[in-house]
Amino acid sequence: MSILEKYGKPDVFAYNAVISGFCKADRIESAKNVLDRMKRKGFLPDVVTHNIMIGTFCSKGKIDMALKVFEELLKDNNWKWDEGEKWMSEIFSRGCEPNVVTYSILISSLCRDGKIEESVNMVKAMKEKGLTPDAYCYDPLIAAFCREGKLDVAIEFLDCMISDGFLPDIVNYNTIMAALCKNGNGDHAVEIFGKLDEVGCPPNVSSYNTMLSALWSSGDRYRALGMISQMLSKGIDPDVITYNSLISCLCRDGMVDEAIGLLADMLSGRFRPNIVSYKIVLLGLCKAHRVDDAIEVLAAMIENGCQPNETTYTLLIEGIGFSGLRAQAMEVATSLYNMKAISEDSFKRLSKTFPLLDAYKGLIYSDAEN
Repeated sequence: MSILEKYGKPDVFAYNAVISGFCKADRIESAKNVLDRMKRKGFLPDVVTHNIMIGTFCSKGKIDMALKVFEELLKDNNWKWDEGEKWMSEIFSRGCEPNVVTYSILISSLCRDGKIEESVNMVKAMKEKGLTPDAYCYDPLIAAFCREGKLDVAIEFLDCMISDGFLPDIVNYNTIMAALCKNGNGDHAVEIFGKLDEVGCPPNVSSYNTMLSALWSSGDRYRALGMISQMLSKGIDPDVITYNSLISCLCRDGMVDEAIGLLADMLSGRFRPNIVSYKIVLLGLCKAHRVDDAIEVLAAMIENGCQPNETTYTLLIEGIGFSGLRAQAMEVATSLYNMKAISEDSFKRLSKTFPLLDAYKGLIYSDAEN
């Protein structure tokens, strides 16, 4: 391996080849050393690496070591469950009893691959073996059911978690509250939020962000703003997501000047506005037909060190055009194209969106030819 590293730059494929060679030669310790060296050099083992090691350990009867590698494989976000299911059967059939940690990793991997039914079966299998699922087993299941919109089932598992003696953490509650709000059940989310202190799980900034957006969207501005006051009274500082949520709510209700005021507050505070903050305000100004103000905000954005990307520019142009000010959209698009701030492809797409830009197509094609 040192020769390869001296005369070339070995990649994952090269490391896998060396590991495979050592395994075939029954030099397991050497294979493990190469695997460790691979990680130290910044190369992450892939599915092939894990398959080589698991297969070797199983064939040599080193089942505990095979299980350890299998658990590492399950944590790989690029790995698919179907690719390693055979190894699970192989390892478990050789008398290796999975523990709670192994099951939690299995459940997390299955949920990541969208195999929720199989995850539930894993929980049942645990209980049949006399193992009690812990919070790490329930967390991915609750999140998966929320993603699927199966909130009743998610809440059932939350109750199961409590009955098994594990208190849900704030991440569990935030996941369920966010899903309830997304599915139009804001009142239920507010009800859960109100009981967080009572169940010994005080809300964090993410909890408040969820409630702020939900209450404002339901038209309850007074309670939404009350959330900000409550946060501050509890010593919880709003983060950039809090500000962006509030800015979005203000712009949605036509209160763009107040949103701009929040941008100013952010600049003087701990959390500076990010590209999302500016995009929301730009869109709000465009909808209000305040093109000059939008361009001023864009200039301030650049001045304050937040560099717009092409998406920001096209959002501004589309916002101006869709608000009915197509002539102004044409002027801004042409100016930005000449500055090379937007690509030829973006300009062509915009020219199809706004007929008034058609007159400028000739400019693009002539520039492209020169």
